[in-house]
Amino acid sequence: MTTPPEPTPRGGQATLAALTTAYIAQQRLLSVGLVRDLVELLRTVFRPGDVDGSWRAVRRAAAAMIRERRQLAGRLAGRYYLQVRGLSLAPRPGRLREPRLLPGMPGLDELAELAGLGDDATQIRRLAEEERREVLRLQERIERELQRDLDRAPDLAAATDAAGRRRGRARIEVAEPDEVPDERLEATLHATGLAVYRRALEAGRTEEQARDSMAVTMPGAAQMLVQEAARQVIRDTTESDREAIGWMRVSDGDPCSWCAMLISRGAVYKSAQTAGRAQASRFEGVSPFRWHNWCSCQAVPVFDADDPRLARAEALYDQWLEVTAGRSGKDAVNAWRRYWENREDRSAS
Repeated sequence: MTTPPEPTPRGGQATLAALTTAYIAQQRLLSVGLVRDLVELLRTVFRPGDVDGSWRAVRRAAAAMIRERRQLAGRLAGRYYLQVRGLSLAPRPGRLREPRLLPGMPGLDELAELAGLGDDATQIRRLAEEERREVLRLQERIERELQRDLDRAPDLAAATDAAGRRRGRARIEVAEPDEVPDERLEATLHATGLAVYRRALEAGRTEEQARDSMAVTMPGAAQMLVQEAARQVIRDTTESDREAIGWMRVSDGDPCSWCAMLISRGAVYKSAQTAGRAQASRFEGVSPFRWHNWCSCQAVPVFDADDPRLARAEALYDQWLEVTAGRSGKDAVNAWRRYWENREDRSAS
């Protein structure tokens, strides 16, 4: 089975697609930088000879990293929402600065694999030393561009509002990302950090191997906490925006079988009226709000049922129906997983 080619976007559609691609790349860069910083933190600060004392230092630094990156992820999401809304409701591609796509970067799965190389601890250190400066340089550039765009955001919002008022549309307030409760952050870091280390030792692994286990589990959970802020901003702003009809899940190009299934459901419409068709039935038995560690999917707003980004979801849903014909529940999910993991046309994801 092959995946139908996606239609080539034109004009404003091309700008919308480019904005989404750039946004996903920026959020991925945040995640990559966070993973590398946490791995380096564990390798340089955590000491098997002083587990309790060094873990307290790791925990404080990791919590600060997560909170800082979480706020930045939410701000990126807010800027992206305004850009997409302005383009969707008052299409003037020339008025929006064309996004510059980021250079290639290692995937989160690759970083997780590298972090797990307990028999070659110097490899991850060398990777961090050689590429950390480049990652920081790119991140600083993004922060400068983000601040510049945030400074322009009132103008962009005002232009969108002016066009909206001419059509009887209301002003929009972008949601703020929630703070992670201290108890949740502490529990997450403990469960994926110190608890993992101790269980690994009990299972007979060496101290170095146990530390490397932390270097896989803790960054994955931290990455989800950071990206949660971006997804929440999009979801909450969509819910309060009278012009938005819903939000949809999009991937970075290499989703797992579960995420591909959720992407195939299309937009999570706010109501049957905004959907305009019985799309909500697609989600029967499946939660569209589920995300997992190391997940690079993002939530994006939808203002038009004919949004070109929905074309990918339609193609995936056709595949889902074909692969799971005659099955339901867990049998259908398992059939889809086997198909997705063994498909030949992997570039089509």
